[in-house]
Amino acid sequence: MGRMLLLTVLAAVLVLSACADKAGKEANPAQQTTNVSQDGEKGVTDPSSDSTQGEDERPLSPFTYEISRSADADPATWERGIRDYVLAGETHAYHVTFSHPVDHASVESQGLVAEGLEVEYDWHSDSAVTVRLRWEDTAATEEYGDFYFGFGHARAADGLARPVQEDHGIFIQPTRPKTFAFFDPSTGNRDTFLKSLISYTRLDRSPSGKDVLAEETAARESFFVYHYTLLDREGNRLMLLDTASPVWLRDDDVLLYRKDRSIVLYDVGTGLEQVVWAASAPVEWVYFDYHAPSGKLVVVTLHENEKRELEGDLYLHEQVTDREPRVFRDVFRDSGQYMGVYPEGVKFIDGNKLFVEYIENRDTYHRERRVMDWTTGELIALEPADDMLPLTRGSVLKHAEGKWQIVGLADDGAQPLAVDDGQWYRAIPVNEDWVALIAGGDAADLLHVPTASIHAMKERLMVPFPWSGEAAYSIPELNR
Repeated sequence: MGRMLLLTVLAAVLVLSACADKAGKEANPAQQTTNVSQDGEKGVTDPSSDSTQGEDERPLSPFTYEISRSADADPATWERGIRDYVLAGETHAYHVTFSHPVDHASVESQGLVAEGLEVEYDWHSDSAVTVRLRWEDTAATEEYGDFYFGFGHARAADGLARPVQEDHGIFIQPTRPKTFAFFDPSTGNRDTFLKSLISYTRLDRSPSGKDVLAEETAARESFFVYHYTLLDREGNRLMLLDTASPVWLRDDDVLLYRKDRSIVLYDVGTGLEQVVWAASAPVEWVYFDYHAPSGKLVVVTLHENEKRELEGDLYLHEQVTDREPRVFRDVFRDSGQYMGVYPEGVKFIDGNKLFVEYIENRDTYHRERRVMDWTTGELIALEPADDMLPLTRGSVLKHAEGKWQIVGLADDGAQPLAVDDGQWYRAIPVNEDWVALIAGGDAADLLHVPTASIHAMKERLMVPFPWSGEAAYSIPELNR
């Protein structure tokens, strides 16, 4: 009897305790509770969250923000490319809206610091602020420069560490207006084209002159990312291109480019894509070279063998739309480390010869160079050299013993270059007589192949697209 009475009393105490606890929570719904997970770590319940995860834990709502800009409300000069190009010396206003009330100090300490930059914050509420950015004229930059404008580390006003669901930061580049022009090395003619804030790295007009292929370059950590856009003659952006290595066909407003593991034609007038070649087996890399004077196309695939060497197959198209190309398997084996890109391995040096280069020894990085006969597939080894670049008219540019020479393969003659101190690493044909030699920082020199002479220009040439027939350059506006 006494034992029964004791159990009854204990049960009543437990019931009263539970009721009191429930009443306390209902009276103070904002109270935070701490729970312990199975691994012993503590978590904090977010009282503002509507979702639940079990009875004791609710996940934090994600932290997001949006950055917007009104051209009507902000008349300062700017243009939108792959980043915001803003005019140095002007104030540019951006409106930032947060998904939760935020701590002002955490927003204003986001590290928006750059040389020549002034920043002002105009708070409209705890979740909306206008940020005004102004760069001095001296802070203007033209090449690859950008400034990251984002608030992914801002803290919520309630002090809770909310996860960032999506960082909507943008890149901004302060710059000056630039006039873009084209130079025809065959005639010496110059054609002023358009003015823009955007720092294009390459421009190429279509055969009809109605459209322009434009490239913008972004520096991301240790590598470059290339973006391509179609413009009209006034520089208006018509469309973004999801492509790699685009070039115009010689006589049509049609682009040829690589897309995934295929080679594609894009008709600008109709908007239709046509796959002209696609890999039939898994490969690590696909690239191509197009010889505009003959209309021929070579496609190269690289695949790894059991020794982790790269083996190269060549597909030779007499015309771009040739559906039955000739195939040469294992033309070269590259024993160098596979880096995911091999853009200069096979190049036309005329309509009947291909320049083939590969790494023979991964320890010494000895480069083997050969010339392939288009008709027979025969490979002829070239003499060793410190460096060698494919040119046009069946010739190569050879660097040995501190001197550059143009070596003509037809008669085995060698023609010394007028300039010996060039530090070139790439050659791009402009037409059959002229080749652009690319040096550090993507500066370009024009080489006249028949005379082995370098054409000097006071302007800095932009890297041309292959077989463009002309080279673009820009003139920045120094004083406004």
